[in-house]
Amino acid sequence: MEVETVYFNLEDETQEVRTYKWLVTTHYCGGQVSATFRKLYQDAELSFPPWVGVAMPLKLPESDDVTSFREDASDSEYYSLGSEDGHVFCFLPLPLDRPIATGLPVHVNGFFALELNRKYLKWPTANQRSDELTDKRLLWNQCLLTEGLPRAYAKLLLDAIDMHAMGKLPDITIRTIYRAFPDMKKVEKKWDVILAPLYAEVFKHRVVFTEARKGMWITAKEAVFSPLNAEEDDEAQKVSTLNVVHCGCFGVGGHRRIVKTVSS
Repeated sequence: MEVETVYFNLEDETQEVRTYKWLVTTHYCGGQVSATFRKLYQDAELSFPPWVGVAMPLKLPESDDVTSFREDASDSEYYSLGSEDGHVFCFLPLPLDRPIATGLPVHVNGFFALELNRKYLKWPTANQRSDELTDKRLLWNQCLLTEGLPRAYAKLLLDAIDMHAMGKLPDITIRTIYRAFPDMKKVEKKWDVILAPLYAEVFKHRVVFTEARKGMWITAKEAVFSPLNAEEDDEAQKVSTLNVVHCGCFGVGGHRRIVKTVSS
């Protein structure tokens, strides 16, 4: 999805066009869901559709808040999160109470249950355990987070990888894909319930890129991860990669984001 915004300067009557590109996926929960979730989306009182969506950025205009998408950005800059990341929508954007509401590198949209002021998602209190919830709206949000959102998120990542493998969209690069993988240490505690089911699904598939055989996507089980930092140990990295290729394995150098995730 491509969005263009136009900013008008009334003083000098000039205008600036900014272009945003996103890869968006939606998921309507059905089929293999828990009995609790099925009962909730069939509840006439709630009447909530079990629908979620996720959007990952492919291109953002450079500004004071967005510098990481420069082509010459280092990995640490590129993978850092900013004010354009991690927003929550319930069809309309919810207010931001912190710079990155979720700690995720993607935007999340869904038919969430909101507080009466319609500004925030309805969350359990600190004393409520998820297995003790009786409020249907709290249960609904937990089901969306643990069952709906991980599937939508996984589909987004896998679709991006498929498009990259087929060369369908030039804006989808290895770095844009890996940037969309959530960093376990940065995700807000309320949202980290999505991580286990998300990665359990994602790592069933070919989600690791290797330069072997002119570049291809492989599964984590097929990969041999180098412990070396490609930016700091370039020559040692090359020797390590040659040794791995010589033994018939698929070496994976660089891309520290995916190496850390697999290790976790």
